[in-house]
Amino acid sequence: MIENKIDKLIEAIETLTEILSKGVKAEDTKKEKPAENVTLDQLQDICLKLVRKDRKNKEKIVKIIADQGGELLKDIDESKLPQVKAALEAI
Repeated sequence: MIENKIDKLIEAIETLTEILSKGVKAEDTKKEKPAENVTLDQLQDICLKLVRKDRKNKEKIVKIIADQGGELLKDIDESKLPQVKAALEAI
């Protein structure tokens, strides 16, 4: 009985060794891209560039921030910062 279990374990180890020796395929290692870390400094830089480009962009920026429930960038929940960044980049 113990011999049968040992034989199964040896077989499993050999199978794993064979798989590992072949290497891991690129498809097997693909993972979802982690969420981008967006900081307030990044958003402030984007806003500054937009306003320098065209002063009328200030109204659009204020609306985007208000839509996320804030008056200033620092009022926005951190989980919403990537959405804000995307909206700003769309201007």
